[in-house]
Amino acid sequence: MIRRRPRAIEALIESAEYIGADSPMSAERFLVAAERTFQELEGMPGMGHIYASDNPKLSGIRVWAIKGFRNHLVFYRALDDGIDVLTVIHGARNLDAVLPKELD
Repeated sequence: MIRRRPRAIEALIESAEYIGADSPMSAERFLVAAERTFQELEGMPGMGHIYASDNPKLSGIRVWAIKGFRNHLVFYRALDDGIDVLTVIHGARNLDAVLPKELD
């Protein structure tokens, strides 16, 4: 099971719109790659790295790059039967500052 939080869906749309401003085909590839990455993580939730943070709110969150879009990071929690996708953030952003706000 792949659970997508509302913020994750919003973040995917925002990223696709940003990418699509330069290349609509790249935006479509991004969305397809994101879905494939989610499916791979669903099958192997432990594949992502634990996101290291002193913030207890971020405890247990894992991170993995979208294939073909390595700067776009999927933040998720592993579930017994899949993954809970929390958000997607571009890696150039200040993750320690942005991630807690993304999860509010």
